[in-house]
Amino acid sequence: MSDDKRKIPRQKRASETVHIIPERESALHGAEMQRLLRENGAGLAPDRALVRAFIGAFHGRARARRIAMGIWFQTTPAETLAGRFDAFIHTLNQTHGPLEPVQAFVLNRAMHGAMRSAVLEGADFLHDQAFEDELVHLSRAYLAQVRQGAADGSSA
Repeated sequence: MSDDKRKIPRQKRASETVHIIPERESALHGAEMQRLLRENGAGLAPDRALVRAFIGAFHGRARARRIAMGIWFQTTPAETLAGRFDAFIHTLNQTHGPLEPVQAFVLNRAMHGAMRSAVLEGADFLHDQAFEDELVHLSRAYLAQVRQGAADGSSA
């Protein structure tokens, strides 16, 4: 009986609080990304600064972060996870011209998948310069191919 009372809040503000949590999480993530960009992105190309900020978010306490990220990846909808890379796609749209939605989707998931796998698998190179370089090469090569296809009037 007492459990039922806890599930149905009597005060209006109690039910409203539940709806604030996703917005709060998103705001906290945005603030953390801005902090990482300020600390690590000075003088860097925008795409490299964002890659460095994403990787930097996993710095320190690797095992604990890997466990936490594993749980987060299992319990968070794919759209929410992909939304974390919206800043990356937005920056690329500004610096390299707009991407078609399907192109943004493919690049977003490729970058996200590589970083996610490195974190969950405990890759030794997660914080190596070489990993950052390869992610930047991946995005730039994809963008160059997209632009070349657009210039040629073809899709590949």
